[in-house]
Amino acid sequence: MNLRTAQSDFNQEENVIVVTSYPEVVGKSLSNISGVATYSFHMLPSFTALLNKSDRNLIIIADKIGGKNSHRLENENSLLLRVWQRKSLGVFREILNAIGKFTKVKKILFHFEFNMFADAYVTGLLPWYLFILKLRGKEVTILMHQVVEDLSNLSGHLNIKRGSLRMLTLSFLLNTYTKLLCLSSSKIIVHDEVLKQRLKKIVKKEVFVVPHGLGEYTHVADQNTSREHLEIKKSKFVVLCFGFLTWYKGSDWIVDEFINYFKRTKDTSVQLILAGGKSATLSGHSNYDAYYDSLVNKVLAYPTIKITGYIPESEVKYYYGASDIVVLPYRFQMSASGPFSIGLSMERPFLLSENLKGVLYTEDIKYAMEEFNLNERDLLFKLEDRSFFAKIIKLINNKREITTLKKLSTQISKERQWKKVVNKFLYILDA
Repeated sequence: MNLRTAQSDFNQEENVIVVTSYPEVVGKSLSNISGVATYSFHMLPSFTALLNKSDRNLIIIADKIGGKNSHRLENENSLLLRVWQRKSLGVFREILNAIGKFTKVKKILFHFEFNMFADAYVTGLLPWYLFILKLRGKEVTILMHQVVEDLSNLSGHLNIKRGSLRMLTLSFLLNTYTKLLCLSSSKIIVHDEVLKQRLKKIVKKEVFVVPHGLGEYTHVADQNTSREHLEIKKSKFVVLCFGFLTWYKGSDWIVDEFINYFKRTKDTSVQLILAGGKSATLSGHSNYDAYYDSLVNKVLAYPTIKITGYIPESEVKYYYGASDIVVLPYRFQMSASGPFSIGLSMERPFLLSENLKGVLYTEDIKYAMEEFNLNERDLLFKLEDRSFFAKIIKLINNKREITTLKKLSTQISKERQWKKVVNKFLYILDA
């Protein structure tokens, strides 16, 4: 199908446009990887199937691969247009032009994450482009993958001194930008209740909470198979931290915890796997590159810590399957956690830093915790003391507690399947 014919066929009022980063399938793996790209890859098949039930189609406005425009039918109900170039000065103009080809389509789901489109200066223009879409009669629902109210919580991530004039100025500008972003959209969606409450402090506008969907990993490898595949001894207690290595995710914190524990005890039975590599959106920033290189070099002398680098999609199930516990040692919750959602999808037990306790306030998790008689103390650890390894040792000695945590994940997973979650997205878009 040529582009002009495709645009004509998909230019119907009942259809939906999604603006997002989107990966490319290469063999059995994905390229053009970022958090939002992977998210959309797993969400959109279920969303397309839901639209198809009422004879509606999906138009995906995505980023270019290799700097080239392209188009194709993902299936008979989904048109993928790769039209915008990340880090380009004209990125939003390219998106606006593509949307303009579909004059009859009114409903747009617009994914937003910092560094997803361009640098801070170009990203600052986005609200004005959204206002233009609003003037053209488009209904833009923005899915905010990240919400940050106070940048001082990210001082180490940004390499800016906490409380400095620069930090205060940037926080003010960020809140102003967030307010404009919300005002320029018709509706706002976030994934966690804590993110909604942050936004409510910035802008007086209704914010919808839709949990991060699950279900992309349906074939979970059992622990013995996974350990054999990854050459991990059955006797090890494996702690998994999955995803790109960054300061705000506490990658360096948990490395230091394991180093200090090994120095104190010489215990080699507890192993840390940092299953991830460089952040695609942060790579190339000098302070981040130095952070990552320092982390990789630091662990070389310690046999209980492994940094894997990038994990192909086909290998993800083995790393989760091999783990005894999935740990998220975040310093700050900037967004819903993809690694946490994958862990739920694979029904793995988990522990969270206290900085992620807002995750537990989302309704489905609250109900599941009550069902299994669990409280925050059972699921959280502090970064400021030695409570982390105290919990790990407790779990090693109490298999029943790990079983309960696994049951919790299983229960949450049932409620967050993509086939259920996309109904909530469509309800909000159509309301």
